[in-house]
Amino acid sequence: MAACECYHAGMRRLPLPLLVLIILIAFPVAVPIAIVSWVWNRRRMRAIAERTHCERCGAILGAASLHRADAEWTKRVAALRDARPTMRFRTVRSLWAICAACGAEYDYDFGSRIFRRVAGSDEPGNRDKAHASSTIPNLDDRVWLPASHPVADFVCDVSFRVDGKLTTLRDADASGRRESVVLAEIVPPELPQRVSSGIITADVVGHTEELVAYYRRLITASEEAGLTDQLRRPFPHFAVKPVIMADTELTEFAWYDTVSEASAVLRAISTCPLDASEPQEILDDLEQGWRGRLAVWRGRIGLVEWNWEHTALPPTPGYSFNAAKLASQADAALRRLEAIHRELVQALERDYWNYR
Repeated sequence: MAACECYHAGMRRLPLPLLVLIILIAFPVAVPIAIVSWVWNRRRMRAIAERTHCERCGAILGAASLHRADAEWTKRVAALRDARPTMRFRTVRSLWAICAACGAEYDYDFGSRIFRRVAGSDEPGNRDKAHASSTIPNLDDRVWLPASHPVADFVCDVSFRVDGKLTTLRDADASGRRESVVLAEIVPPELPQRVSSGIITADVVGHTEELVAYYRRLITASEEAGLTDQLRRPFPHFAVKPVIMADTELTEFAWYDTVSEASAVLRAISTCPLDASEPQEILDDLEQGWRGRLAVWRGRIGLVEWNWEHTALPPTPGYSFNAAKLASQADAALRRLEAIHRELVQALERDYWNYR
């Protein structure tokens, strides 16, 4: 640790003119390398497309499928930017080919150099089939929030992921397809699991030692299986995410994995203006294929989540909740989360629930 601190201190002492000089020297070299790498990867992708058959109709994907995907992806991103011009997008492209014969969509794995069909993409024989339609004309909070489904009885909390097993991904066959493999069964805590593969903070209070013991067993199993890399990040085994549930879970919050991310959502809900006469944005987030929006208006908080790669607008208007009740529950959940997180870090002497 001392060497790391010394290094960073040295970096901070670099004079600005020297930093500028380093950038000026590196820039002419880095840019051509990046361009050549992009061109090479693109040519290799095209060659693979020329010998890849569509899983739906059997036609060769070919260069035409790449051009069609480029145009479609540009259209989708432009639609998102037009809908929310002030929003900063964090996207990872997941559409690289669209079969010219049937419209089936494909992602591309640059590591294994394989096209993988996107689940739910267009059926064969319908070349121009549109993506899922939306029941609302735009994402104006005055439109979708009043149309959202009101939920009277609900619970807002945060769940700690508890799978009861240690898993990893391995190649299933020569095609590069990967599958989840169970390496060890981990005895879960003797606590209620009211959400899928998770335990909410309300059920952990007073029983943190149960969760600590579970994580100890998980850490030991990971080290014995040689999966120490999985201990360096929250996902998948230490994931923490916000949840709103009624009879079933109503939220997904895809790509939310850390205590800091869950805390930010709960804090935004608990501090929002409850009786806003005009709609107020609480959260508008996009991560890869998932997009979620929270807004408050006239004593109601609305939540809508959807796959923006399938449709620029949500196919349903989502749910709405009593703003005061949801804000109160979010505040209580945030305080529980902070207390439990402190206990876990103290017991295990490491923060497994945030990226480091």
